[in-house]
Amino acid sequence: DREGEYQDHVQLALDYLLKIQKDNGDLSGQGLMYCHSIASIALCEAYGISRDERLRDPAERAIAYTLAAQSKSRGGWRYNPEPRDADLSMTVMQVVALNSAREAGISIPDATIEKATKYVLTCQDEDSGGFRYQPGGGEPGFARTAAGVMSLIMCGQRRHKATQRGLAFLKAYPDRKFDKNYPRFHYSHYYAVQSMYQ
Repeated sequence: DREGEYQDHVQLALDYLLKIQKDNGDLSGQGLMYCHSIASIALCEAYGISRDERLRDPAERAIAYTLAAQSKSRGGWRYNPEPRDADLSMTVMQVVALNSAREAGISIPDATIEKATKYVLTCQDEDSGGFRYQPGGGEPGFARTAAGVMSLIMCGQRRHKATQRGLAFLKAYPDRKFDKNYPRFHYSHYYAVQSMYQ
């Protein structure tokens, strides 16, 4: 959509993304998958809304870079684009980007989503229904659970028992833990609000 009060700003931002993208599709500007995923989401959303053909190839290359960075053995993603390790905070960003790409008409292999789903499920704590940062690593928490639930929803697992248990964990989380000093307040709510909306 090329109308609206901020159309010039959006166009400048898209021009910047196209300028910094490397030949291999990397949009991070510094090699980190978190930055790459956010930029990929912006590019895929822009292409999906506008159908501007000059955005299609860059969006497809960005997603190809994401696909290549998926851990072959674990199924998730990590901070660096090396397919060796994974964590939930990186995986959720990549899954959101892949979902955005699919909605824009860019093909995503089913096997990629299946592997991502399996990885996210391994991060869930069987007792509480909350999610950990990595399988067996640390306590389940609000931010991690919001990321886990959002990942499963983006992987098409809206009605999965694990998704429902994660939502219940979020709903039951004590309000007193959300004072002004709560770490990752905005990060947590970014995913929690989307999860509840979905």
